[in-house]
Amino acid sequence: NPPPTNSFNGGEPSIGTNWLSGNSMYLASFAALRISWDDCSSPARDTWTNTNVPAAVSLDPILFTDHMNGAHRTFVSQLTGQDSITFFTDDDGISYLPSQGGGIPSGVDHQTIGAGPYHAPLTSTPVYPNAVYYCSQDIAASFCARSDDGGATFGAGAPIYSAAQCVGIHGHVKVAPDGTVYVPNRSCGGKAAVVASTDNGVTWTVKAAPASSTTGFLVDPSVGIGTNNVGEPNGQTSNTIYLGYQASNSHPRVAVSHDQGNTWVNDQEVGTEFGIQNSTFPELVAGDDNRAAYAFLGSTVPGNYTDQASYPQDAPWHLYIATTLDGGANWTTIDATPNDPVQRGSICNLGTTSCMHTPNDRNLLDFMDETIDAQGRVLVGYPDGCIGPCVNGKVNSYTALASIARQSGGKRLFVANDPNPAEPVAPAPPRVDSVVRDSSGVVRVSWSAPDNGGSPILSYNVYRRTDPGTYGAPLANLPAGTLFYDDGTADPSTAYFYKVTAINAIGESINCGEFPITAPPPTNPCIGSGVLVDSDPAGDQVLAPMNADLDLESVLIGEPFQSDGINRLVFTMKVADLTTIPANQQWRFVWTPPVAPSTPGTDRYYLGMNSNAGGASAVTFEYGVVTANGNVPIMQGTPDAGSVDPATGIIRIAIANSKIGNPGPGSTLTLISGRTFDGTGGGTVGKASAIDSTADGNYILVGNGACAIPPVPVTAVSTKTHGAAGTFDIDLPLTGNPGIECRSGGASGNHRIVITFPAPVTISSAAVSSGSGSVASSTVSGNVVTVDLTAVGNAQTIAITLSGVTMGSNRGDVVIRMGVLAGDTNADRFVDSADIAQTKSQSGNALTSAHFREDVNVDGFMDSADIGLVKSKSGTALP
Repeated sequence: NPPPTNSFNGGEPSIGTNWLSGNSMYLASFAALRISWDDCSSPARDTWTNTNVPAAVSLDPILFTDHMNGAHRTFVSQLTGQDSITFFTDDDGISYLPSQGGGIPSGVDHQTIGAGPYHAPLTSTPVYPNAVYYCSQDIAASFCARSDDGGATFGAGAPIYSAAQCVGIHGHVKVAPDGTVYVPNRSCGGKAAVVASTDNGVTWTVKAAPASSTTGFLVDPSVGIGTNNVGEPNGQTSNTIYLGYQASNSHPRVAVSHDQGNTWVNDQEVGTEFGIQNSTFPELVAGDDNRAAYAFLGSTVPGNYTDQASYPQDAPWHLYIATTLDGGANWTTIDATPNDPVQRGSICNLGTTSCMHTPNDRNLLDFMDETIDAQGRVLVGYPDGCIGPCVNGKVNSYTALASIARQSGGKRLFVANDPNPAEPVAPAPPRVDSVVRDSSGVVRVSWSAPDNGGSPILSYNVYRRTDPGTYGAPLANLPAGTLFYDDGTADPSTAYFYKVTAINAIGESINCGEFPITAPPPTNPCIGSGVLVDSDPAGDQVLAPMNADLDLESVLIGEPFQSDGINRLVFTMKVADLTTIPANQQWRFVWTPPVAPSTPGTDRYYLGMNSNAGGASAVTFEYGVVTANGNVPIMQGTPDAGSVDPATGIIRIAIANSKIGNPGPGSTLTLISGRTFDGTGGGTVGKASAIDSTADGNYILVGNGACAIPPVPVTAVSTKTHGAAGTFDIDLPLTGNPGIECRSGGASGNHRIVITFPAPVTISSAAVSSGSGSVASSTVSGNVVTVDLTAVGNAQTIAITLSGVTMGSNRGDVVIRMGVLAGDTNADRFVDSADIAQTKSQSGNALTSAHFREDVNVDGFMDSADIGLVKSKSGTALP
């Protein structure tokens, strides 16, 4: 579940869940996000809200939600160095109270907060039911401090291990039901370990898992602790702990202890059913004492994944979750993102100073996080580094989109909340994601695959009714794997509602709601105003309904094609009412670039409009940088173009990429927000002084060149000369199923493709982009491109890509696909008796435009030699 607007950064996230409200809290960078879940549908419909926790600086963000002993307090911490700026909330971020931050002495890195019951003989205080711990690491030691007033203040930090005992890096502190406190460490004497305290943080003992190992990479281990006694082995006096870690071969492993880490059992590798060769970001949670879930990122591609130079840069990484229901004796692993990698290529786990790579393969930062809710559902907060073209391509996007994987079905980590009745049952109701009408009038209904109820989904039913009206038989039944339906029969003048259900062998699901036709949100950077980056509620400006000219509604960014070849970004801001433009007002876009500006002391860029004396004729436009401290704008110049439309309330500004750090395709502008000011925007552009501001969004550049409209050929054919009979062409359709070349390419597998355009063209290159074969030569003559292929294999579909095709103002790549199946004279994708019969029926006849395919050996005659060739290929087929 990524945020609906793809708008939040998610590098090294923390996640917690309030067991009372059911809401989740997610922190990455400065954005403390509240996520509410509507479980009517599957997946649950999620709503992300930035709670705008106060914070000015940070070296590391961390969040923790306490749910033991009835607590539901969330802590939000931003590391300042020797301590942290910390706030806590009991209402999921509606309000925050300040904390001391942590105890002194403390470390300067990798802070973590945890809470749980006091260990005997101490008991809870009237102020708060649990002890709260703040731990952090330093170069030579690590420290933990305890709070007895719910995290408002902390006592002195106590060292938990020395540099002689353990090295960095430690994981998240967690507290067992009996009050034992555990901090996992990746290497204590070369072994993964927990550092435990049984006296409420006063003294600590290192307890290593003897069969474990470590890579030396800076990868946090993680500890999960049984939260109750359900499933606890007979005679066991403490809760089971599960230690997940990255082993010396980078494989994911987990060890189990039933006696607080004094001894360890079942130290084993997980994910073997997938052949995982590399893992990182281990995270572990437990529910009942014998149930736990181990989340990690994994890749099946071997090699040193931290070495950008040698590791395959298209290697996919997925989020895996291994679960045990028997106390760690056995683990079952699932791929939680089977069709959507979370990263491609290298992941740098070597620390900030050793990861100065280009492109930045430390985009995910240092860890992810995992939690459970009151029902025992597992939730994993992770950063998605592979979005957009990366998902089905080969090039990583180097993003860190805030994302959550939330359990939708199956057994929970609390046996009391396992599905009842037991699975298999009918599927859960699918979540309808959109019902939109395109420019041609077709209505597309899109949905997400629901939990299957323990039995594979067989199909989906789409229903439609008029408004007013009732539902009848399904409008369409779609096979499993189909997640949209295009309704071409909808009358544009009639109002409709749609609903979707899922079907498995047990039965048909109910539906979750019904949905009218809506307009699609802007998602194309090439057309209109571009991509919707931020939206903002109407009427939320200071002194509303006054200041309607400063009431932000949306921020969009586009990259339309630029005929002059200069890369430009176009920023668009929509405000409620600009029919009157008062004097001395400012409208600003503020964002964090991929690389900080070169001006010392600055970390962001801004772009905006000033009203000056007032009125549309008096406005001016400017851009510049923003100081890291104080949010002071420093003007650097005038953008390339700017306009304001008082009638629509739209401000649009174009600026060359070279003026704002020269970001290129694939790079990300983060923490983008719109902000408006009444006379103060020249002194500070901080949100605190704004009349209105949006949430923080992200935008991934595609490059203006990607928005060029590629030329469209008129025809593409595979052409061959059949001796004295002449030249005959097989049509290669530009869309739909590819044409099938059934004629022999000879011993060398030679074929000629001719592509005709409506006007003269130039090309940069021609290459075989899919399938076996190569380009022997390519020529351009006016509007005709001829490509000669060689070594083309049989029984395949081959793709030929013309790169950099330019036709007037149109520019782009053109792909031609061709099926190659010698002997398939009837073009049905199989060579069989039908093809033999057809070839025999034409034997002895002269070649014509209707019958030339049967001359499969291309000698100008249809005869026994062709029949023999077709027979020799009988049984072959296109994949």
